[in-house]
Amino acid sequence: MTLGTLIAGPLTDRALRPTMYAGLALAKNVPTMAAASNHSAFNRANAGGAWLGGLAISAGWGWASPNLVGAALAEAGLGLALPAASWTGAADTPR
Repeated sequence: MTLGTLIAGPLTDRALRPTMYAGLALAKNVPTMAAASNHSAFNRANAGGAWLGGLAISAGWGWASPNLVGAALAEAGLGLALPAASWTGAADTPR
């Protein structure tokens, strides 16, 4: 995991989409590992959202507060996804 981070980090800085596509295309010999990695990231985000919702309840914001936490997380995700979707050309080509 550490080596993957050290290698993939600089590559994604240089060429985001090609690095993502190559990472999944290169996994043809180990598709289960690629799927498990993606699923693991999903589970980690799921647990993090539940934890943040629990913190909101513990802070005394009420039983409905996880709804607001979820809405804020969705908005943050959308705020990251929209600019990323608009990147074209230079952002996807290696330097």
